[in-house]
Amino acid sequence: MNLSRLTRFFNPTASSEAIGIVMLASTVVAVLAKATTHLPRPIRSIAQSRLAQQPADANLWKDLSRALDANNRPLTLVLPDRLVRWTQLNVPDLPEKERRQALAFLVAEAENLPVDDLICDYIDVPDLKRPSTEPLVYCASARLSEIQPLVRALMESRCRLNHLVPIEQALRHILRWCEPESDTVAVLVYMMPNASKIIVAQRDCLYLFRSSRTGHETFQQDSESAALALGLDIQRTLDFFETQFKAPPAQRVWIIPHDHRLNTTIQQSLSAQLQQPVKCLEPAQMEFTLGDDVPFGMAALALAATVPMLTPS
Repeated sequence: MNLSRLTRFFNPTASSEAIGIVMLASTVVAVLAKATTHLPRPIRSIAQSRLAQQPADANLWKDLSRALDANNRPLTLVLPDRLVRWTQLNVPDLPEKERRQALAFLVAEAENLPVDDLICDYIDVPDLKRPSTEPLVYCASARLSEIQPLVRALMESRCRLNHLVPIEQALRHILRWCEPESDTVAVLVYMMPNASKIIVAQRDCLYLFRSSRTGHETFQQDSESAALALGLDIQRTLDFFETQFKAPPAQRVWIIPHDHRLNTTIQQSLSAQLQQPVKCLEPAQMEFTLGDDVPFGMAALALAATVPMLTPS
């Protein structure tokens, strides 16, 4: 199988309508969106649990494609954490093609993996207070042997797979809905059932990211303990960002909840813990009308994944 056109995680092609898909262990959410003069607008959203359990089943992808009325529209797949490895590396100042090859060898050596089983892409680490002598990059890598069954099933189902992207890179595009009138530095917290992703970003710049073991289910069980744990992870991220990067301090903390019905609880408990205002993204801000079976956080991330295809640079 030729995956050469999918080995760039960060450079999709443009279109007028596109699909974003997000996968978690228990659910797959797909959003069909269309381009507008401002931001992508959702047309249709679907959740499927069987596909999450059998992601290499081409027939299930065909069912999803028909239900979504995909019609050969370009598709961005947000790869789940288990398929993506991030490594921070110094690399020689080489031409881009040679740099990616060098990164693959460095990752293979560090992870003790065969280099021909890796696809790699990278983004530069921006605006460090103490830049290194060699460029510092965040390198995203995936094993071909792990993603090929999934990619093959998508291609066999006639879904037009255009672009693979890690969660962290898709997440920063949500800032366009959170802060539509400005391009300030902000913290985004994407809550999943059993964990959260924390990033510090601007619209076109990903500064820093980390994971937290506190997720939606922890808030459901004990919001006070969850706010303490997640609040500490957010504060540590902010402290590290301010000591390592030249960019202005983050102006806002935004929560992208797994289930928006818990927004008030999350917002109040985290605001108290961090001693600063915390905002939760609402479905209306992204023009979503969702059924109870579609988790808002996953739908938000899927819509955000269509931004590079649907929003003019």
